[in-house]
Amino acid sequence: MTLTDKLERKRNEPETQQLKKDVIAFIQKTKMHPSISYKLCVDLSARICMPFYKEKRIGKREPKKNIEYAKEYIRYLIDYNDMDFAKRLLDQLTQQQSQALRKIHPRPSKQVARMKTIGKNNGVWEHPIPTNYSKQKLLSFIKSKNFKKACAYLDYLAQVPQIALTKKEDCLVNENLKDSMPKGWDWEKGDDPFVRYVDTGINSKIYRNP
Repeated sequence: MTLTDKLERKRNEPETQQLKKDVIAFIQKTKMHPSISYKLCVDLSARICMPFYKEKRIGKREPKKNIEYAKEYIRYLIDYNDMDFAKRLLDQLTQQQSQALRKIHPRPSKQVARMKTIGKNNGVWEHPIPTNYSKQKLLSFIKSKNFKKACAYLDYLAQVPQIALTKKEDCLVNENLKDSMPKGWDWEKGDDPFVRYVDTGINSKIYRNP
């Protein structure tokens, strides 16, 4: 069985199809703005195994920045008040680089040039603040219904660029801390967002002033 076949089978599993039904209910019950529901469907079709892959989008496409979509996702999830659904949805919305919640991290020209030098087969785009860490932070804000704090955190993330690392550098960082930040690290206190790289010994010229 090929990878495509496995992903297709995943898309047709009851759990994925149930998520699709739940997303449609979420859109309908919150009376979601058409531009947000459209982008939500796009983000949930980024991979073959996702519920809206090659499915008709609900809503209407409008040009907005990824940070705007990300904030609206959180606002609607706070209003919806279903933490189990919020977790399942954010799990799906943080899978691919093309999705709004991951694209809020910019890719500076210096890093794009470095990735070309490394080569796509030998490099990875790395988030200094792991996506899984940010997902847990956002879930905590959804649970406490703190939209203002969620927006502040998303604005903070939008200032933290993606960094082009070699696969070897990426492995070193992940061996240290893969899905979390060091204990006690606090974004609100201005702690260094690149601390995982510092602790691993990655050359600071790679990520400072990117």
